[in-house]
Amino acid sequence: MARARLAISLGMVGGWCVGFFMPTEFMGAVPILSLLVVLLCATQLFSDHDVSTVNALADDRAVAEASSSGLSRASALAEFAKAQNLSQRETEVFVYLAEGRTTSYIASKLFVAESTGRAHVHSIYQKAQVSSRMELLDAFEEYWERQLGASR
Repeated sequence: MARARLAISLGMVGGWCVGFFMPTEFMGAVPILSLLVVLLCATQLFSDHDVSTVNALADDRAVAEASSSGLSRASALAEFAKAQNLSQRETEVFVYLAEGRTTSYIASKLFVAESTGRAHVHSIYQKAQVSSRMELLDAFEEYWERQLGASR
């Protein structure tokens, strides 16, 4: 951070000097010259390690902001399932559907026959009053956006 503050201070002092001492006939070249000086200083002052440190700080802040912004996706999935009166097993199937998993994958993960998995999916569709996976996901997304809007 000390280098960043130094770069900002040097930039301000350099700008003042250019503005004060530059003859008026060269003022057209000031933006190009300024850009060149900024790029040169940035490459000399900041290493790849500095840039990766700033990126890590920004990523950490984004994660913190996302977690404090309201309802998480997992809790929204659970609340949507509860609102649709899904059973415990149907809720498990719904979570896999929301992740984009196939019926055969869901059946293997839940140790049930594929026909049983399809039956759960059909039951979920009926309770959610949809006729396809995309409609189900769209209904969930609308629900989640309403919940996020209500929590703000």
